[in-house]
Amino acid sequence: MKNSGTAEEIKEILADVKLSKEDIKLKNADSSSGNEFSCNALFAFLQKLKSDPRIKTAEISGDGFINFSLAADFWHDCLRDILSGTWKPDEVKPLTPKELASVQKAYNRAVSVLKHGKRMFGDVSYPKADLRLLQSKEEIKLIRKMTSSPLSLADIAEQFSELWEAERGEVEMRFLSAREKEVSLSRLALIYALSLVITGGFSILDITVN
Repeated sequence: MKNSGTAEEIKEILADVKLSKEDIKLKNADSSSGNEFSCNALFAFLQKLKSDPRIKTAEISGDGFINFSLAADFWHDCLRDILSGTWKPDEVKPLTPKELASVQKAYNRAVSVLKHGKRMFGDVSYPKADLRLLQSKEEIKLIRKMTSSPLSLADIAEQFSELWEAERGEVEMRFLSAREKEVSLSRLALIYALSLVITGGFSILDITVN
């Protein structure tokens, strides 16, 4: 799946929502409005959209658009694509020197966590981790940023920094817990995917990973 594939898949979800004649209610419009008819098509579409298991929340905004969030499973599938190598960035925003330093710091932190994870759990098959354990808003947001188009490595580094600072305990044990192996493995998979995205982005920008 290419970077643009995420947006196309979301469009496919929306295109799957189809209304039948029975779903649409039609009535004469208020004569003072200057219109002839009114219908419930937008509301009916919203209700069908909300019933789709791939949709977490959906609502009509004040300007007539539908705002929605996708279920965590959708983003878990995107993460699996990164881990399996079927997703790679195809457009990356350029970095300022300050942003480059931030991204490099995020990459070094990720590598450090992965090394500690290997010491604790040995060699890990990241694609086999239970990604369903990644449920926090911050984790899902990081996955979403890692599959954005165009890819912003600076935004990814910023979100990873928020996750890093939210962790408690010793720095070398961030994201890891010997008592919660499965959770730790899922987090290691997320961080490994982060390292893949950064190295892929650096390659496109012709930047050497330090």
